[in-house]
Amino acid sequence: MADKLAILALSNTELAKALYNGNLAEEEIKALPAQTVYTAVKTIGLESSQDIISALSHKQYEIALDFEFWSNDIINEDNIWNWLSIIDDPKGFESLDRFIKEVDQNILVFLITKYVQIEVNEEQTESPPFQQGYTPDLGFTWLAINTGDDEHDRQLGKILAYIFESDPDYFYRLIYLPNTCTPSILEEESFALRNSRLQGEGIPDKETAWRVNSPKTASAILPLLKSKPDFNFTKKSNYPLLHGGYASEPLRGFIQDIIENDTNLIFEIEQNLAGLLNSAIIYCNIDFSNFDIVKRLSEQVKGAINLGLEALIDKLGKTNTEYDNFAIYKQIGIQNIYQIGLNELKQIHSAANKILKNIENKNSDNNIPDSKELVILDALAKQIPEFSLLIHGNNSPDTLTLKQETKPFEHLTEIEQAKIILNHLTNTA
Repeated sequence: MADKLAILALSNTELAKALYNGNLAEEEIKALPAQTVYTAVKTIGLESSQDIISALSHKQYEIALDFEFWSNDIINEDNIWNWLSIIDDPKGFESLDRFIKEVDQNILVFLITKYVQIEVNEEQTESPPFQQGYTPDLGFTWLAINTGDDEHDRQLGKILAYIFESDPDYFYRLIYLPNTCTPSILEEESFALRNSRLQGEGIPDKETAWRVNSPKTASAILPLLKSKPDFNFTKKSNYPLLHGGYASEPLRGFIQDIIENDTNLIFEIEQNLAGLLNSAIIYCNIDFSNFDIVKRLSEQVKGAINLGLEALIDKLGKTNTEYDNFAIYKQIGIQNIYQIGLNELKQIHSAANKILKNIENKNSDNNIPDSKELVILDALAKQIPEFSLLIHGNNSPDTLTLKQETKPFEHLTEIEQAKIILNHLTNTA
């Protein structure tokens, strides 16, 4: 598979399958944008992707760790230990050496500061100064590792032993740094460096993410159809994370019309869709490593775009002949359409949360919604509201099961059905 455009045209699932089956050469893997290959690896599963991980470029590996090792602004230690377990090779140190070279030094120092007791002496000593202490250098330096987990102790000990044997100068720098800063300072500095690297890959900062996820009315967007085009979200060549199908109309027809008009626009469209998903991930404080939630969010983003497109078409009127899909895209782009959809969702979110707040403030049990209605409210009150299938009235009243019966909003008819329920609950709660 030598055609780069053909590779980038694959859906996430198709790319993951090609990687898993070994259909891409190492140089083709290295040519993929970092977020592309990380997404594919998460689709396959880290445990089944060791050969792919070993083929990553420096940048790809570094960004993969940036995605994997953070929960918002907190270092995700569970994911660190899991990564170390996956790359652990009893037959050699190649994978460990690669990890040590690619991981942010501050993360290593963070673990050392938190879990390693250290004493450095000017003269050799024979006895450990603390329980379970050991020395790598004949008594000048004493270490004791205590993570509270034997396997984690072994993993961290293996890292320190390998660094001491392969690069003693680096080892002594690492064990000295805990004297200069606290774990919280190390975490803060590491997070800032991580964000800088991610922004270099096209991941927006919080300010940009909030701006992109600010709702707009269709009426506010309509004047843009007669003004200078305003549609570029990002010029960074991130992989089309949302690529893989647009089942709902009118979005499917909208995308198809644009591509038929200019086939070269497919990558621009997907690039902007990737930017919207990344902005939503940052806005919603979702971990990039939580792949199931990221996949769900991608469906919510596509649903919001579909809502916005329906609202815009409705505002233009059924008799509109002046602006076809291609003209709409070239004038206002997908981001503005997405923000129109967010406006529809915001109304649902606000109304549902207002009802829940009123219920919470009431002391009486009278007029409290039944379990079915509470499940519906819970779905509608989410940061990005979801359409409860209970609205159709065909499900069991078992709330433990029903809480899973939701889907992203995609159509204005679903918004209207939700509003009917909300109006009813407003009048009765």
